Amino acid sequence: MQGLLTRIRKDSASGATHEFEADYLVCPGDVTNQASATGFETGWGKLKELQAALGARHLIATTGNHEVHSRAGEKDNVIGLSTQVLDPLAAIQRHADYPCTCLEDEARWVYWGRGYQIVEEPNILFLVINSSHFHPTTRANEFERGRISDIALESLRAELAQRIAKDKKRVFVALLHHHPIPHEAGTAPEENIQMHNGSQLIRLLEDTNVAWLVIHGHKHEGRLIDAQGSNNPPTVFAAASFGASLDGVLATKTRQQFYVLHLEICDQAIEPTAKFRVRAWHWTGTSWEPARKCAEGLPDRCGYQRPSFQRQPVLDALMGTLTESESFLKWDEAAAKHPELGHLTPDQIRFMKTMMSNKGIKTTWGDDDWFPQEVGV
Repeated sequence: MQGLLTRIRKDSASGATHEFEADYLVCPGDVTNQASATGFETGWGKLKELQAALGARHLIATTGNHEVHSRAGEKDNVIGLSTQVLDPLAAIQRHADYPCTCLEDEARWVYWGRGYQIVEEPNILFLVINSSHFHPTTRANEFERGRISDIALESLRAELAQRIAKDKKRVFVALLHHHPIPHEAGTAPEENIQMHNGSQLIRLLEDTNVAWLVIHGHKHEGRLIDAQGSNNPPTVFAAASFGASLDGVLATKTRQQFYVLHLEICDQAIEPTAKFRVRAWHWTGTSWEPARKCAEGLPDRCGYQRPSFQRQPVLDALMGTLTESESFLKWDEAAAKHPELGHLTPDQIRFMKTMMSNKGIKTTWGDDDWFPQEVGV
């Protein structure tokens, strides 16, 4: 965290770049570790420092499993020991600005009571879900997965219908800690279990007939894919770890990452429409650098677009540009001339590499590179 803060402040002081600016700072949970109150105080304070450095209006977070005491044992069920049980939420509920710095006190207690809250800001609607809502129980295995209750889904369906009908020209973001769709990763086996009612939540969002970006944490591994669904599946953005140490298989597959998402405001009155670009940095051990290698996590300058574009016409147009220039173009130059190339998901990037080769477009594309350095004919 301190390394990122130092870089942002240095860049801001020099006036040389505007890479690190944001309207909102979003955190999908696990600010602390094993419900450490001291760790939460430090982590939440650092996040507010980062909010200020980015110039963000608000800090919006959701509750991770490590924020609460969620691993109850048999001793917690012994009669006569109830006075020894800690308040499982005391460390975080004492903060009037948690989980969102933009919520009035009454509104934040709605989040704790029903397990979600809706935050409407200019041009954007945030659905903040507490997928750790049921963790502070005496069920020893509750920590293994997140959940959203049936009654919360029922309430959410009705409330979203009313709010979305008022204004469809904005961005819609759902924030939660646990993964609502399957996500196998090199973490503990119990952490691969998707949240209870996750598929029902995804279906509910699809049925709203606007495009949703679902941001979650928990898995420590970045991912950007469509969820299940036929016509309007939400886009699921799994954020990698920002500060947690990585070990085992996971440490060979990814790095700590920080993202800035550029979301376009689209009028969705007719059909679900979304477009965004991702700036992704990874921690090298000494500094934060753009993620250009596959082992560094989600790629810098990937993105997403809905409705999806046809790749063949884009490559035909790129071939025409390269033929006219009679020289190689840097990838950033090619993407500037053909903006669709700046809205490719990681899976689309891999497929595009094969398509370029089949079409005869020459590239300087390293085996572990997300993008080529140059393209030509």
